[in-house]
Amino acid sequence: MNTPESICVSLEMAQRLKSAGWPQESIFRWIELSDEQFILWTKSDYEGTMKEDEEFDGIHGWSIFADAPTAEEILRKLPMHSIHGNSKGYIVTVDDLHDEKGRFAHHEQDFSLANAAAAMFLFLSENKFLSDLCILGQIDPLVSPSFTRGSI
Repeated sequence: MNTPESICVSLEMAQRLKSAGWPQESIFRWIELSDEQFILWTKSDYEGTMKEDEEFDGIHGWSIFADAPTAEEILRKLPMHSIHGNSKGYIVTVDDLHDEKGRFAHHEQDFSLANAAAAMFLFLSENKFLSDLCILGQIDPLVSPSFTRGSI
């Protein structure tokens, strides 16, 4: 059985994605409880704790820390890629990247598929292979099979 923890990014990766501008609209969110304790909840979980016309932040001292996208949500924002599983987890590869030195592939590996996909997204974003339009979902990264730094 899949649990939210098995299909969503870790707390650390959620924070990195949020800092990189990942849209905060996932159904899963890391909630900060008191004393720096965190729990992964769905939107319906925390909405069930609110009274009518009440904002979530501040209830019981809790606050929404960051969205926790699933592997599928992240993979949909990546250009053409491959996924391989092995005893060390998952490897996400984008083969057709181009920079001033030529064509190359990049790999990210993690025990969690969501974290490996997030690491790839962060690499592509930080190195200007994805534009803000792609991050925000306003254009489809799968339209172009190859990516040149700054092109999409």
